[in-house]
Amino acid sequence: MERAFVINSNTAVTEFKDEQLRSLSSLTGRLDVIIRSLLAALTWREGVRRNVSFYAVLNGPPKPPLTVEVNGYAIKRLPLSEVDVAKLIYRCVKEEVEGVKVKRIGLKDVLISLKDRGYTLIYLKEEGRDVNGYRFEADGKYCFIVGDQIGLRRPEEEILEKVGVTKLSIGPLSYLSSHCIIYLNALLDRVEKVF
Repeated sequence: MERAFVINSNTAVTEFKDEQLRSLSSLTGRLDVIIRSLLAALTWREGVRRNVSFYAVLNGPPKPPLTVEVNGYAIKRLPLSEVDVAKLIYRCVKEEVEGVKVKRIGLKDVLISLKDRGYTLIYLKEEGRDVNGYRFEADGKYCFIVGDQIGLRRPEEEILEKVGVTKLSIGPLSYLSSHCIIYLNALLDRVEKVF
């Protein structure tokens, strides 16, 4: 089963200086939320999840949008330190790193590309249908869109409506983005019977 996770951030910076690394949460527009989500999506007991791709659409200053794409099938290793992941992301803006791509595209372009590649687009929202009642196919291709600490604004939700998404929910409360991703990976592991 191929999985993609897309997180949209309207605050995470698109450039930073080394001194900002000492406080990812306050000095980088909550880039820490993006990094924790990336780690939740791609890491597990075997190392890197090879069937997962992760997309972070960054819309913070100074030059939005910036989309970071990390492909589990191509990346050799992923650092587990948040600071080291931040360094990796921004190193990729200047040079090529295997398994990581950086593009100046926004949410709509990312979603259209995934849909064109056969992914079913699923928006995780509290008001959606219960994810436990959804029938996932073991050989399916699923893309999950999650919000950051603020969530998606109305303009982003309008993009989702235009490209055609299914709204699913893991519960009536707001959960951390990274926790939603961990839950979904565990749920899909059961569909695939990966224990």
